[in-house]
Amino acid sequence: MKIYSDILTRSDLLKTARQVRGGLFVDSVEAIAKPRVRKHGWVVKTSGATNHWKNSGTSGPSHKHAASFDQHGEWFALLYQLDPCAQIVH
Repeated sequence: MKIYSDILTRSDLLKTARQVRGGLFVDSVEAIAKPRVRKHGWVVKTSGATNHWKNSGTSGPSHKHAASFDQHGEWFALLYQLDPCAQIVH
């Protein structure tokens, strides 16, 4: 997913993910070089603690478990508390 914000930092993304109940894990955070929407932009890949495997995107299931919609929703709520004007594109 892509996250755009004028206020959030990379550490905010990681810190709020650790606060999610049930375990939301940030696998990677890549900065977007020149985001047009906000000052900062990141491409974030997550995993979680569900009993479903993530899609690898190329060769079927990944070796990591997928995050649930509830885990993502709780994480988004925490991010929007810090920056109500953030944009999250899933």
